[in-house]
Amino acid sequence: MADEAQLDAIARANAFAVYNGITTHQTGDGTAEASLEIGPDSLNPYGLLHGGAYYTLADCAAGSACRTDGRKYVTLHGSLDFIRSARAGQVTARARVEHRGRTT
Repeated sequence: MADEAQLDAIARANAFAVYNGITTHQTGDGTAEASLEIGPDSLNPYGLLHGGAYYTLADCAAGSACRTDGRKYVTLHGSLDFIRSARAGQVTARARVEHRGRTT
């Protein structure tokens, strides 16, 4: 498992996540969470949490979960199905590594 200080430094260096109010933390080996407190800047024109905020939140959680082994990763592919949207409060994404391979 990666050192907590390493993971904190990576999370702080993620300027896009910081700018969007997303915080991430490791929750175990191969698992992580990312959360966002919904505010006026994260809403779409209909007053719902913007789809890009959901995707960024999920991407940050997934990246943090991958990095728990101390290696560097970037996202290769992602998709999201929108079922219901939030208007206020906090949303949390939970990620779990299902498989670590040596190649793509």
